[in-house]
Amino acid sequence: MWVAQRMAFWETVSAFTRRMETASTVPMSEMQSPSFVLSELSVEKRNVAYIFENTLRYITPEFHELRSLYGNEVHNFANLISVISIINCSINLSLLVCVGVYVIFVLWVRVQPLNHLYVNCLMILSLPRTVQKQVYKFYAKEEEELEIQA
Repeated sequence: MWVAQRMAFWETVSAFTRRMETASTVPMSEMQSPSFVLSELSVEKRNVAYIFENTLRYITPEFHELRSLYGNEVHNFANLISVISIINCSINLSLLVCVGVYVIFVLWVRVQPLNHLYVNCLMILSLPRTVQKQVYKFYAKEEEELEIQA
């Protein structure tokens, strides 16, 4: 007589594997007998009967449930990865925007004064040669006076 038991998944798989191992040792001569009366069966053939009776009824649904749970976990993990990727992209985008704003601000603040110096130099260089000499003499005289005062 078969007794229904509530077992954990790993216990069921372990018992099924153990019975499969024992059932694999049944001789073919014993398998040719069509009788499956429990009192007349050897241990090996009982395990064969156990496998035939329990595989579709109990073990296969547990494997399907495990596969379903595993699929749900993989799906949840994929959702987590997509959320992490979106957060990472958002942070990188905000940092990129901050760096861009900073670069534009620095260019706006620093390039304008530099541009004036460049324009002034170009203006001096575009003057006639005699005027350039006068400007040079003026700045050379000012530089000498600064050296004398120091």
